[in-house]
Amino acid sequence: MTRPVELTPARRFLLALLCVALTPSCAAWAVTSPAAARAPLTSSLSGTVVDENGAIVPGARVTVSNHATGLQRQVLTDGEGYFVFPMLPPGVYTTRVT
Repeated sequence: MTRPVELTPARRFLLALLCVALTPSCAAWAVTSPAAARAPLTSSLSGTVVDENGAIVPGARVTVSNHATGLQRQVLTDGEGYFVFPMLPPGVYTTRVT
């Protein structure tokens, strides 16, 4: 039969110390684990194109550019003015609508 353990101040301190000591190890494991290495490092950018009056703009050409990598992608907005750029690598992008 298991009996409850009383958490005295000394035991609470040791438990807290153990948690603090294990946190960096667990974080390092998560970053270097094979599962973390296979995690996708992409994001997406989406939105709706509207004109100066707030009306949606279907068929607008939207371009995203990452000047650091030279990546450039283009899409057309749908009938509701919506666009999406899936699976963009991390970075700083400029968006242009024409």
